Amino acid sequence: MLMPSPPMFLPKQRYAGRFWDTDDVMELLSIYHGARRAAYPVTWQYRTLISIQRAQDATSAYRKGYGPNWKSLKKKEVGGVVHWVPDGGFAIKHDLLEYSRQGRVPFKALQLAAVEIRKVEFEQWVAARVEYQTPIAAE
Repeated sequence: MLMPSPPMFLPKQRYAGRFWDTDDVMELLSIYHGARRAAYPVTWQYRTLISIQRAQDATSAYRKGYGPNWKSLKKKEVGGVVHWVPDGGFAIKHDLLEYSRQGRVPFKALQLAAVEIRKVEFEQWVAARVEYQTPIAAE
């Protein structure tokens, strides 16, 4: 199978009045969804996008779910011969290739990454404030 070239994301994406570094967002989402760069050096970005899309689809109103939805095909056996026919669902392949063409991370994924990054930033800020305000005991 011919693998498409890795997606070229925009360097920054805007969400909630702030520009987020897309590389950091994708790295965080790859760890969150289990498709780390070290484990999958070539395909980690597509694996992350697939995991994001499947997580979105599992909770959407249309319930695309996890099944054979890459091309939205289902197996049908006619007279002992197996055919793959469209199942009437929505294929995620087109969505993922569109995200990579536009260079954007899906909006729901950007929301999730922003929340996680803000948690870490807040914890670092609190630790810095505590360190700044705590007097050092004289020896």
